[in-house]
Amino acid sequence: MKTTYLYSLLLFFFLPFFSAQALVCTSTKNGNWSDATVWSCGRVPLAGDQVVVAHDVILNTNVALNYSTGSVGYSLVVNAGASLIDNGTHTLQIGQNSGTGYNGINILGLLDVYILTLEKADDPVSVIGSTGEVIVRCYFENTNRGDIDVNGFLNIKGDWHIGNGNTDTDGGGFVLVAGCLNTSGGGNLGNITVDFCVVQPAVDCLCFNGGSNSGAVTNPNGTGGGSQGTTGSSEAECLAILPVTYLSFTGRIEKSTAISNAKSIIEWTTVSEINNDRFVVERSHEGKLFKEIATVKSKGGKNTLTSYSFVDENVEEGVYYYRLKEVSPSNEIAYSPVITLTVNVDLFFKVFPNPISKGQKLYIYYPSKIESIQIKTTQGRVVFEQLQEGEYNSDIEIPINLPKGLYMIEFSTEEGIAYRRLIVE
Repeated sequence: MKTTYLYSLLLFFFLPFFSAQALVCTSTKNGNWSDATVWSCGRVPLAGDQVVVAHDVILNTNVALNYSTGSVGYSLVVNAGASLIDNGTHTLQIGQNSGTGYNGINILGLLDVYILTLEKADDPVSVIGSTGEVIVRCYFENTNRGDIDVNGFLNIKGDWHIGNGNTDTDGGGFVLVAGCLNTSGGGNLGNITVDFCVVQPAVDCLCFNGGSNSGAVTNPNGTGGGSQGTTGSSEAECLAILPVTYLSFTGRIEKSTAISNAKSIIEWTTVSEINNDRFVVERSHEGKLFKEIATVKSKGGKNTLTSYSFVDENVEEGVYYYRLKEVSPSNEIAYSPVITLTVNVDLFFKVFPNPISKGQKLYIYYPSKIESIQIKTTQGRVVFEQLQEGEYNSDIEIPINLPKGLYMIEFSTEEGIAYRRLIVE
């Protein structure tokens, strides 16, 4: 009885300690941030956790993340094809006032929040809109070494407040500011080297500091590193300076046929291309590094509707991420958003095992209808033949009792005749 009491007492005192340990919390389904069942860690994420959004999650509460352990890269990751969207007027705070830490956010999908603040992200630098899209509806503030690297689209529909700490903003993406670009907190316009455009700056700041435009930058053109900035009388005018404006960027998977395996079809349409020489198609398999797989020459112009397509025939089972790198004649680059395609195993024409040993069973899977199967020697002599009932998407099992050698399997399908080599060891 005393042992049980002591154990219970220890558990009472130490349970808060164990429950507060930093975890990697990954969403397992769509839902609200405050719903513990949404997260793989079994609870709502805490400030010290690393959070991965892999579904469509609603930000229905204020959130502060300050992960500071050197074993991970980012406090918050939104995967390609996933989203974190604010359903009200909440604040997403990344980082804290002091100390070093990995407080960045890596956005491959969509982040749509009311207020976003970022500070003290020393190593690595914080990534905002890394090939994805970030929408901030009221104001975005980065300060105290809240460096950002924009390689996607940062769409600030309110005000951008740049604070002290020699904060840098760079990257190959684009920043649109519909309100004020405000440096009154000690920010330096010359530290912005990413392309940006401010819509009618210093005219009734929309959100920050109660609508005050004190310290707002009135003309970003030609000021230090802000030479890549400009101003526009409207959002449409600002967007017009983007090197490429997309109408659509999509992908789809085409299943196996009698003469080919599954493939990815990548298609995009632009409505304007300014100073763009070529598109480089980049691919990442299972979330690994992006690699260049093709180059497509630009053929569009300003205010011209132009369509492109690329077929990736080198795919296997798994998740693929695709993006376009836009390259100017002088080799400046920018990136498109990222699209995600999932290649399922049932899209493939499979013959296995191959090579095979005598006495083993050969398994065949074809995603459409097979009418008959023949196995032939290299001289064309039929050594096995089997008629099928014409079923779709079914596994076929064949006992192999053939001498060692090379054979050809001939499939009669609804699309035509298909062949696969078979080696008997």
